[in-house]
Amino acid sequence: MDDCPAGRVPNTESFRTADRQRKALVVFGSLYTFLYVGALFGNGPMQILLEENTHFSSLCSPEQAATREICPAQTSALINVQFIAQMTSVFSPLLGTVADRYGAPAIGYLMTAFILSGLFLLVIAAEYLVDELLYVAFILLGFGTCTGSISIILMGRMYFTGQAQARVIFGLNALFDSAAITYLGLWGIAELTSASLTIIAACYLGFAVALFGGSVYLWNIAIPVDESTDVTPSDGLGESSAEQLSLDGQEPDKSVPIPNKAVNDNQLYTIVAERTPREQLTSKTSLLLALFFGIHVTANNWTLTTTRDFLEFLGDDEQNNRYLTIFTLATPASLVAVPFVDAIIYRFGHHGGLQCINVLALAYMIIRVSSHNLNVQVLGFFIFSFYRCFLFGVVFSFLPTLVAGHVIGKASGWMYLIAGVTALINIPLATIAVEKLDGDFFFPNLVYIVLYLPCIAFAWCLGQTVKRETRAKEHRTTNSAKLETRSNEREIMSRVNETKEQNCALLFGACVCLLIVVVAIVLPIVYSKSTDSSLNSNPNLS
Repeated sequence: MDDCPAGRVPNTESFRTADRQRKALVVFGSLYTFLYVGALFGNGPMQILLEENTHFSSLCSPEQAATREICPAQTSALINVQFIAQMTSVFSPLLGTVADRYGAPAIGYLMTAFILSGLFLLVIAAEYLVDELLYVAFILLGFGTCTGSISIILMGRMYFTGQAQARVIFGLNALFDSAAITYLGLWGIAELTSASLTIIAACYLGFAVALFGGSVYLWNIAIPVDESTDVTPSDGLGESSAEQLSLDGQEPDKSVPIPNKAVNDNQLYTIVAERTPREQLTSKTSLLLALFFGIHVTANNWTLTTTRDFLEFLGDDEQNNRYLTIFTLATPASLVAVPFVDAIIYRFGHHGGLQCINVLALAYMIIRVSSHNLNVQVLGFFIFSFYRCFLFGVVFSFLPTLVAGHVIGKASGWMYLIAGVTALINIPLATIAVEKLDGDFFFPNLVYIVLYLPCIAFAWCLGQTVKRETRAKEHRTTNSAKLETRSNEREIMSRVNETKEQNCALLFGACVCLLIVVVAIVLPIVYSKSTDSSLNSNPNLS
């Protein structure tokens, strides 16, 4: 990994020491990302462990509780524990601000505190069967997942440059995607050893203490690339700061003055990364990316959380949860997708990667709504794993090329905030599917197919922005002379049209978010009233 900034030569011994520390941090980061940060999304096996530990069985009738039968109310409560934990992402802007102000180590410390305290409360809740404590435990684990996802970007941004930076982000995101297998491993150990959830959770906590202890030490001693003392200036200036910005989205060198405007003397366009932090976060490009990310993350969380009950409706319980195991085991297939992500971005750019996300999302969701054959669903499992790898890999490698380095924490935080708001729709959809539709998830899955459609427009608009930014950076790099008057007029009209198109797309996205909130509020009311009226019209149903 080439971590030496352009235009500098390494001081050999100190450079090697710093390089070893950074690589060790990546190793520890890979372990805690795979075993803890992304594990929250392995809801299916964890739900089975909680069911076997009789959590929320008090919501069932005495007859159901006596036979340890899983009732719809119990299932709905366990699903909602996960959805509420995932909604902690609404606090991501605060965590992003902490990251930008205090750096990656502060986020690492917060992540450690959240995850260790959440696991400790899980042990207490499992031992004393305190159902309400599960909400607190998983909310803390949700905060740990939020801070961990931000730390992935910061680890790549602060400790690596160039291709190494992109590959570290790709790799950690792939491990984040495949981490759902962790809870499957815990469930397998419980089945093999007949150990209780309390013992499993306590051992899991003990390993976390050792792993995060080493990680905290490395966060404390690892030296960021831009603050490193392991390099000395060479005689050459290397790449200009403007060129550095165009390559990897990092904050330009403040010692080299660069122009604020990049297209022509009429100042038609300002590169997003050179605007004020507020303007970067509120730019149409950032908002479109946040809407795109929010819808897809909400759909991703929906699939991960409800797959256990979706497969139960298709008959997986009679197969001893075989297909749930296959679904969870398929999550590491995202590691196989990493080279494909790299190739797509290299060949078609980030716009091509965003459209690949849409294609994969539609493909796996269409399989879910079109077939009740469990064997056909297996194909959807692998497509879903590729989809998750593309989603996080493409978006979080695109973000550092869009905004300045000192705004990345806030930008990722705002993106997760949008995801937290759109996630409101998951709770009523799950309640309707489990309690009103007898476990049939066709209607909620169809809703997500519809929600994917505007994402195609969002990706297209983001592609136009990439072209605009590229033109602006190329103009600056070549330092071209004044454009011809006719060319200027065509450029102005072209950009006016692009701005109108982006405004329309942004307005459409705002309408989609508003629709999601309205649906989340109205659907439970409508179904409740329809159920009451049907019971009143037909007393035998009660």
